[in-house]
Amino acid sequence: MRPEGIFNRDGSAIVQLTPRGRSKAGSIIRRHRLAERLFTDSLAMDSESEIEQQACKFEHILSPEATDKICTFLGHPKTCPHGAPIPPGPCCQGKVRSEDSAIISETAAKV
Repeated sequence: MRPEGIFNRDGSAIVQLTPRGRSKAGSIIRRHRLAERLFTDSLAMDSESEIEQQACKFEHILSPEATDKICTFLGHPKTCPHGAPIPPGPCCQGKVRSEDSAIISETAAKV
């Protein structure tokens, strides 16, 4: 947190992440949002509460390798189903990242 006495106008404290903390948070967010994309696009789940609940569980068990494989399978999506950005991973280096899922990208590539 910022030094004592530095707060927002509403009285809430401001949290600043260290580079290590930012990296760790980005990794967690990436896994969660990729899980949401997987459940929505590939598994056709449509219950928002179920998708959120399952993504929260799934993000904790994914290894970096499995995360990259899911990202590749989905076509390196830029956003989750809600439009929030998915942080790129090492597998995304030099790849064209799709706006939507691999299913849409794959279909477009065949046309």
